[in-house]
Amino acid sequence: MVNRKSSIEIILTPHLGEFSRLSGLPSQEIINNRFEHVREFAAKYNVNIVMKSETTFSCLATGEIFINPTGNEQLASAGSGDILSGVMVSLLAQTGDAKSAMLGGNYLHGMLADMYYEKHGNKQSAMQRDLIKLIPEAITKVIN
Repeated sequence: MVNRKSSIEIILTPHLGEFSRLSGLPSQEIINNRFEHVREFAAKYNVNIVMKSETTFSCLATGEIFINPTGNEQLASAGSGDILSGVMVSLLAQTGDAKSAMLGGNYLHGMLADMYYEKHGNKQSAMQRDLIKLIPEAITKVIN
C-alpha cells in the first residue's frame, strides 16, 4: 500500500482508456480481467475507483466491488463523467462517506440515462444538460 500524507479518501473515475494510462496495462488485458486489475490498483494506491464502462462498477480501496445496475449507452457520451463526478462530490460533501457517494452517485447517474430513455424512447440524443435537468426527479424517485 502506498503511504500518503493525507487520510482523505480519493475517488478516481476512469474509463477503460484512462485506466489503461493510469495503470500502464494494455486495454485488452484490462478487459480480460477488469475486476482483478482495478482491485489491485485500488489496493496498491489506497484509492477508490469508479470504473466507467458498459457495466460501471465501484471498487473500494479495501477491494470490495459493487456493480451498478442502472444506466445505458447514453452515458458513453462526452461530458457524462463530469455529471457522475458532480453527483458523487455532492453526495460526498453531504455524507462524508466515499462508499455512499460512489454507490449513490453511480446509481443516480445511471438512473438519469434510464429516465431519459423512458421519456424519449432513445439512448442517443440526450445532451448532458438534458440529463442534469433530471437530477431532482431521480433523487425524488430514490427517496420515495
